[in-house]
Amino acid sequence: MELTRITSLEQLEQYRNDWSLILEENQNTNPFVEFVWVYEWWKHFGDEYNVEIMLVILDEKPIGFFPFIHKTRWFSHTYTFIAFGLANYMNFVVYEHLLDDVIEFVFDELIKVQKNVVFYLHGLLESDKTSDSLEAYVQKRKSAFSIHRVITPYIHLQEIELEQYSDKRKRLHRIDKREKRLRKNGAVKFLRSNPEEMDSVFHLFEKRWKKRRSTSGFTSDKGKEFFRGLAGIQDGSMQTEIDGLYINDKMIAFQYGFLCRGRFVGYVKGYDDDFHVFGPGIILEKQKTLQCMKNAVTIFDLSIGYEPSKFELNTGEDYTRKMIFSSNSLIGKTVRHFFTLKESLLERMKKNYSFVLFIRNTIGKLLYVSRNVFNTESKTIKEELVAYLTRVKKYLYERKKYIVYKIEKKDIPGLFDSGDFIELTIGDAVTCPSIANSYLKEVCKKIFAGYTGYYPVDCLSIHSIFWMNERVMRIESISYSEELHKKSAFIQHWSIDNIEKICSFVKRNNAVNTLYVSVEARSKYKRAKLEGVGFTISKYVFKRRFLGFVQEISKDFE
Repeated sequence: MELTRITSLEQLEQYRNDWSLILEENQNTNPFVEFVWVYEWWKHFGDEYNVEIMLVILDEKPIGFFPFIHKTRWFSHTYTFIAFGLANYMNFVVYEHLLDDVIEFVFDELIKVQKNVVFYLHGLLESDKTSDSLEAYVQKRKSAFSIHRVITPYIHLQEIELEQYSDKRKRLHRIDKREKRLRKNGAVKFLRSNPEEMDSVFHLFEKRWKKRRSTSGFTSDKGKEFFRGLAGIQDGSMQTEIDGLYINDKMIAFQYGFLCRGRFVGYVKGYDDDFHVFGPGIILEKQKTLQCMKNAVTIFDLSIGYEPSKFELNTGEDYTRKMIFSSNSLIGKTVRHFFTLKESLLERMKKNYSFVLFIRNTIGKLLYVSRNVFNTESKTIKEELVAYLTRVKKYLYERKKYIVYKIEKKDIPGLFDSGDFIELTIGDAVTCPSIANSYLKEVCKKIFAGYTGYYPVDCLSIHSIFWMNERVMRIESISYSEELHKKSAFIQHWSIDNIEKICSFVKRNNAVNTLYVSVEARSKYKRAKLEGVGFTISKYVFKRRFLGFVQEISKDFE
């Protein structure tokens, strides 16, 4: 065997067919070692690293490629796989029947040349033969090594009964209810997205992670160009698949993944936080899974990680390894020991999902606020700070009193001009810039909570909408709720100027016998207006909070 190094893209291009032939014979299902993926990565990131792909030749024929990055530090040489942090899985590209011999040859040669050398190899699937072969090698050489694992759940699609799977998905997160309510408010479609829509994909990802800590690199400057380049790969053994969930042609969720010889790897997904209550990410993943089943895809790979959502419907679990070993020199062992301690700590932290969420969400939000707190144009930061201080104030002390008023249908005056109100849909909200930019999340929450919104025919703004709920009376500011009797309704966001028109409109267009509204006890003008229209007091609701202890009292009016 001969060992040589490939150190440029031009050299690598010469071996495109040899590389692909090996993977085809091995029936590789790891998209991250396919030639097109490695080539794109090197093209966009290669200038940052000392890339050395070890080429093994036997009888003048390439039989193996080892895609490494070579670093010199701490008086030692470190070899890692390429694309660390971007490629979930990695491997050697070697004919399987020669794997043991080639591994022994390559690592013996590298250790012979570099006395103080450490190998830090990520992304090795335990189900793949490489993990066992590499472990056998280091044991044979009596080299100290460590293995660090992260769980990798997947769905074996050919083992699932479609009807049973669909029933289970229906019960999960009340997904049918969410999807039904979303479809009621617009034209919902699940479609394969075009590479030209990558700007929308990046926008959704950035919006989703704006106040969270992300280490994916998906929307870094080079990351965007890299993933945009991969998006154009639509045929061959490895294809990039981008799927989107749309409402009225607006993308509200996406899944970016790779299909490789019957294995789909879900790489990145995201959704518009404004639509969070409808679970667009869950709906999209359900549709994508069903699509893969119909297209005879064998494995739906949920990718590495301990997120609870990955274990709700997986049928199997694999593990992905980081393997660290070194030459037997003192320096090599010392550096290896440092890497081992680091990875052991990271491994333990990642298993604690609560800690992961704390770093991702709480620390991420603090970092976002600290970066933008002195930005005078940032209205969002000011709102965040005010909201936080308000929550602290309410926790320490809060005292509120509300009065619930009611009016019977027969007592509603019919003399007022009810005007024309239009029922609000999400489609209307999306096309109204003032709502879409600042209040879309609030509108989605209202609609999902069972409210129906109405706005004047000639004026759509967040302040012109009144909300009606025929099932539940909710006073959000004090977290009070009460189920309503049949043919009753609760009105929110009314004003002194429009309460008469609202009552008349409801009387004329809805089968409601009793109408309820709530008002703070100290709002004398609103109370006077309600009583002038014909409303009478139904009950009092009190809420007191002191240092987190809450007392809530509801008292009917006698």
